[in-house]
Amino acid sequence: MGLLDRDNIIEEFFEIIIACVLFLGRMEGENMTSNTVYYLGLIFVSVVWGINFGVSRWAMDVFPAEVFVFLRFGLALPVLFLILKWTESSVKVEKRDLMTLAVVGLIGVTALEI
Repeated sequence: MGLLDRDNIIEEFFEIIIACVLFLGRMEGENMTSNTVYYLGLIFVSVVWGINFGVSRWAMDVFPAEVFVFLRFGLALPVLFLILKWTESSVKVEKRDLMTLAVVGLIGVTALEI
């Protein structure tokens, strides 16, 4: 049984959730109610980020690198644009910014996969 076994990943996930619930349970008073959304957001980001490493390693064993990167960003793109549309009500990108975004994206993906 390796580190990336399905049962091990699920067990780690639930341990993180339990630790987060215990942390939130220790908070008290008005400060807790005003900051709960922020703490839950931080916990959510930490869990997603942590799970990403295990899922990425597993997926690299199952898919070729190019297919995995295409699926990863191909699925994230519509979700992130919907969030942008919902929060900013505009998803317009100026033509002069397209080349800069393409270069930054290419370097970011290439450097991340090395």
